[in-house]
Amino acid sequence: MTICYLNNEFINLADAKISVMDRGFLFGDGAYELVSVYRRRFFQWSWHIERLGRSLCEIRLSVDLTPLQKAAQKLIELNDKADLSLYIQITRGAEKVRRHAFGDDIKPTVFMVAWPRPPVAEEKVLNGVSCLTMEDFRWQRGDIKSTSLLAAVLIADDTAKVGAEDTILLRDGKVTEGASSNVIIVINERLITPVADNRLLRGITYQMALAVAGDLGLATEERDITRGELAAADEIWLASSTREIMPVVELDGQAVGDGQPGAIFGRVRAAFVQLIGGNEQ
Repeated sequence: MTICYLNNEFINLADAKISVMDRGFLFGDGAYELVSVYRRRFFQWSWHIERLGRSLCEIRLSVDLTPLQKAAQKLIELNDKADLSLYIQITRGAEKVRRHAFGDDIKPTVFMVAWPRPPVAEEKVLNGVSCLTMEDFRWQRGDIKSTSLLAAVLIADDTAKVGAEDTILLRDGKVTEGASSNVIIVINERLITPVADNRLLRGITYQMALAVAGDLGLATEERDITRGELAAADEIWLASSTREIMPVVELDGQAVGDGQPGAIFGRVRAAFVQLIGGNEQ
């Protein structure tokens, strides 16, 4: 039995119900977060909640997030697994009629559930993964972690059909992010990331990877990355809550660097794993 949290109640997930008039169901009108839990401890909870609050503010939805941590902790305690993925979703709620415009008196729908977190595949870390590139056809507010994910769903389907790990997106010849990850490239031992503007979401794992790299004395740089630079990079990494940090060794059928996970990746990955072992809430 999986217990979830829905609008201040802890109930069996199979019994959880929302109105078919909920704007999250009708329009994807909401925001979400996915928080990693290692050994029953949240990984960077405050960063996730700060980002969720920003997303809600950007979609003009006011919600008190203060009670969430206590409720999330109870969900963890109700689960018999130590490593989990905690999903948090808040939608604008339900109205009596379907309309695009929204009023100010709607009660938001707040939902949380925790699932067992599968370990990152060691084979992928050791041998690397393949990726595609594609023109970024999503909307212009990638910085909002919105539940409107149809574009990402379609890209994920295309990616899965060819057996790739993710698709790296480009807009006007510049890298934005992966369809479900952030992208970091390495050129001459320098970590380079795309400009974190409205085109992409600043991932928590991605930020922690850069922090770890800084602690190791590695240089980092945030700037536009061209398609040519991506193709010629010494190393390419994906960063996400589910993948953690993962090396890309093939891009569009061509080897990245020497076709093996790079030395810089190995150093940062080892330090990141150590960080997870001592993570704080």
